[in-house]
Amino acid sequence: MSTTKIEWVRNADGTQGETINPFRARNKATGAVGHFCEKVGPGCKNCYASRLQSRFGLFPFLAENRDKVELFLDESKLQKVLRRRKPTTWFWADMTDMFWDGYPDEWRDRCFAVMALTPQHTHVILTKRAGPLREWSLRLQHIADNWAPKTKTGQFSPADVLNLRWMHWTYGRGPAFPYHPWPLPNVWLGVSVEDQATADERIPLLLRTPAALRFVSYEPALGPVDFSLWLTCIYCRGNGLSARDDSDSCSGSHIDWLIVGGESGPDARDCNVIWLSSVIQQCQDAGIPCFIKQLGSRPYSPVSCFSSMTGESTDSRACLGLRNKKGANPSEWPEYLRVRQMPERTA
Repeated sequence: MSTTKIEWVRNADGTQGETINPFRARNKATGAVGHFCEKVGPGCKNCYASRLQSRFGLFPFLAENRDKVELFLDESKLQKVLRRRKPTTWFWADMTDMFWDGYPDEWRDRCFAVMALTPQHTHVILTKRAGPLREWSLRLQHIADNWAPKTKTGQFSPADVLNLRWMHWTYGRGPAFPYHPWPLPNVWLGVSVEDQATADERIPLLLRTPAALRFVSYEPALGPVDFSLWLTCIYCRGNGLSARDDSDSCSGSHIDWLIVGGESGPDARDCNVIWLSSVIQQCQDAGIPCFIKQLGSRPYSPVSCFSSMTGESTDSRACLGLRNKKGANPSEWPEYLRVRQMPERTA
């Protein structure tokens, strides 16, 4: 658990939020502890979390390494979240994917029990596995819809919470614990996409997943994506309304927030800034907040651009001349890309 440098993980007061990684991996041969996952899709090719595992004495996120690690749930991490009283934004499992099939549902249940018992916090989950996310969430939705609320008395301790499954935990603090339906109002669910193909595959599944707030991380941006189909619900599209328009008929089934970023690190792939500016315009047209995280290590413009380093114009696939190695300093960007909007908090 640590204060994160990820720009879009922010507390309500604008300060940086925290990361929390209760899903851990132990090297069976040496006992070294780190993280594990398995790469899926082109966006995972240069995964920073996989690259970092050598520092911990663990392995790259490849299927052939699964049998080399012992997976475990670090419950001490969950207890730290429960004990934090100050409202905090928590980004869960940034070093792995919570919905990778190597982790049992019971671990996810325990994590969400903690989220339910900490309504002062905002909890953010991002996955590339939109199908498992939807299946798991619908399972809890079914339990929530069919479980008769019961009043409980007493006080839950952190240790108690860690032994509770969905149908046993309740929401709030004090002598009585009122039941709260699914989805939890303080939990944001999102999927990562990197191009049109992954957007077409993952976003429709996200929009059919119960969630108080749905977001998409278009990072690393590896190709142009038309998000317009998912930025307003079907009713709103058919009636010429944007997401910010108030309508009783709006289903709410649209993206609530879009994060955008080019790839950074060794072997980073090109990112065309026109892809990013297109997303900004799409979000503005739909009234959806957009957050440009970074331009990446290899941003380019296929049309004339201005280099902040040389002061000269170019008309090639030239680097935009950013000093920041990740392209993460907005003061170096063209002004039209300096967009960092946050969604309204629902809890």
